[in-house]
Amino acid sequence: MSSLPPERASRWLRRLLRLNAVVLMLAFPAVVLPDVWMNSAAITIGLGELSDTPLFNYLARTLSALYGMCGIATWILASDLPRYAPLVKLWGCSAIAAGVGFTMLDLIVGMPGVWAAIEGGYLLPTGAFVLWLDALRTRTNDPLVDVQAPLSESGS
Repeated sequence: MSSLPPERASRWLRRLLRLNAVVLMLAFPAVVLPDVWMNSAAITIGLGELSDTPLFNYLARTLSALYGMCGIATWILASDLPRYAPLVKLWGCSAIAAGVGFTMLDLIVGMPGVWAAIEGGYLLPTGAFVLWLDALRTRTNDPLVDVQAPLSESGS
């Protein structure tokens, strides 16, 4: 699949980023999720009862809002890959770093092993795949062609 043409790599990269954007935006409802529902969900997945303190509620809800906003930003990145190329690379590198960091943190704080494996097992390859697709998207055999330039600027 390393012979993937730049145009197809762009389409796949855009799709992958948009899929991630949607997943991230799914966190928005948790901002206003009733405490009882949030606690029930935590118990159901084996995390036990949640702390009913203002600090916990603040952190849980602001983190959900932050994930959702990252989803909006990711959607915007996918909308114009040439324009946001440096941020797409940052997104891929950040996903890899988060995969390593979150997995370590999950294990340190005592999250279930399956939680750590899913979180890191998702972020690491997704970040690597974003970087790989971005590299394929920007490669060309003709040094005079700037595949990052929008079509209107390249004269095509």
